[in-house]
Amino acid sequence: MLNTTKQKNIHWLGRTFDHAPLVGALASLSSMQNEILAARAKAVNLLKSKVTTGEFSFNKIQQLVSGPGVATAGEEIELLVTMAAYDSDKNPVVTSSSGNIEIKEGIGRIKMKAGASDMKINGKVTIVNKSGVPYSRDWEWKVAVVKAQGSIALPEMMVLYRGYDNKVVPVVAGAVSSSISATNALKCAKSSFNVDGQKYEGYIVVPGGGSQVVLTLSGKDKDGKSKSYGSYKYKVRSFPSAKILGVKNFSKSKMFDATVGLEDASFTGVSFTVIGGKVIAGDNEASFTGSKVPPSAIEKVKVGKKVAIEVSYKRSGSHEIKVATEILKVTP
Repeated sequence: MLNTTKQKNIHWLGRTFDHAPLVGALASLSSMQNEILAARAKAVNLLKSKVTTGEFSFNKIQQLVSGPGVATAGEEIELLVTMAAYDSDKNPVVTSSSGNIEIKEGIGRIKMKAGASDMKINGKVTIVNKSGVPYSRDWEWKVAVVKAQGSIALPEMMVLYRGYDNKVVPVVAGAVSSSISATNALKCAKSSFNVDGQKYEGYIVVPGGGSQVVLTLSGKDKDGKSKSYGSYKYKVRSFPSAKILGVKNFSKSKMFDATVGLEDASFTGVSFTVIGGKVIAGDNEASFTGSKVPPSAIEKVKVGKKVAIEVSYKRSGSHEIKVATEILKVTP
């Protein structure tokens, strides 16, 4: 046996187990084992404190791209591209205020039909952390609904009538709203109107004194950005004159009702008021007021002869007085 009482630099094996009984040696080994395990636990805790670990688990990734669904030529577009991580064993729970929901590959897919007006869809998306605690977030998405429209143009017939409220409906593709501006126009204002029983949202344009009006079409996208869609030239013409309608004869026995109107039925909301006029038979003239012409105006004219009638009238929305003339045959 070694005498360790006076020796230095003795190996730990000799210091621990020399002259030690078996029970004492086992106790010493157990003590050392506990100290080593405790030291290892402290080291692991120290390393973990230096590294940040998330409370959510992810085992797959998915690319995500979002952007506008409609674009016009020359329009600036922006795409948002990112990578999303998700747990394939724990798909999120997605709720929505409308539509059918399908959850696949960590993404909630919501399908619905666009309504007649702008839409706002909202709901919740929920995932759970490693401990099973749910985390929810509210979401919201706005959809600007553009009416499906088309247009047919007649380039040779692009005419605006002077002194008349011309009804113009702008149509642009891929825009939320549209507007027009005009040069050489007395009026260019937004308005609602009906044509053949159908309601339109458009503009009333009244040309000025020139021979041409230029309409410039603009639109705004869902982000509020404005864009020009071109300028269009329209010829300016005088409003068509009315004619005496429906009669070719003037009876000597009953009142004649002088009614004027347009043979072209393209114009809507147009009416005429007869102010008066005169009946001309050779060198004789008989004046009348209003639209009713008495038989006395032709009492000296023989049956079968012809007379001329001049009717003064005003169109609704206009203060200008015009004259319509017709040749009538005198009947009994």
